[in-house]
Amino acid sequence: MANINSSGPIKIWILLVFFLSLPLHSYAVDVSFPDEELPSETVTPQFDIPEAFVNPKIHYSHRFEVEVDAGNTLDEVFYNGSFLSFEAAYSWSQENSLGLKVSQWGTGLSNYGNQLGSVTGREGKPLNFNLGQGPTQYFGLVYKDRLFYGKVSFSKSIAMPLSMAVIYEVGDIQYATQNLPLIGAGFTNQLYFNSHWSIDAKFKLIVNQYVDPVSVDLNATPAPTLSTFSIKTALHSQIEVGVGFLF
Repeated sequence: MANINSSGPIKIWILLVFFLSLPLHSYAVDVSFPDEELPSETVTPQFDIPEAFVNPKIHYSHRFEVEVDAGNTLDEVFYNGSFLSFEAAYSWSQENSLGLKVSQWGTGLSNYGNQLGSVTGREGKPLNFNLGQGPTQYFGLVYKDRLFYGKVSFSKSIAMPLSMAVIYEVGDIQYATQNLPLIGAGFTNQLYFNSHWSIDAKFKLIVNQYVDPVSVDLNATPAPTLSTFSIKTALHSQIEVGVGFLF
């Protein structure tokens, strides 16, 4: 007869009951960091010239400013959309100014206009869009309402004043011998190098009347005169970049 030793399983059960009867405890581990590694105060930037970042540097009230800009009518289809502008304005307060503006357009057709001009019309003649005439000059008033004045920091000692304003324009745009009305509105940003010199960037939407070059038969005989073209109204977008001087 085989001898079965049952003491092994009994010992295992005794040990299991013993461990289960032990009280269970959870211990929290305290984690500490050195005081010098923890933020203990608010640190403000230290500048070489604090006044350059605090005090206003540009004062507009009762001062004149002139600007020379190069611009482009972005969605001009037929004619040269580039122009040069000169503006002289007077500020009667820190926020508001009123000025006179003169613009001179480039001559000739746009790239797209030249491409269309190579297309032949009736009787195999090319389309001559120059018969319609593009814009030549602009004379108008510009009102500027400054909304924001701040400073842009490039280093610890250099802070360049930045001015953002809304601009409104009204005037006449000339097509050959015809003066047609124009109104516009947009935004301008001026970044000043010092208390006088600045660079500016403008974006405007304008509504103006213009001479429509496709409103007549360009291949008609005799050739159509400027007075036979229709006058239309359109919305255009313009950008301008230039320099300014504050007296």
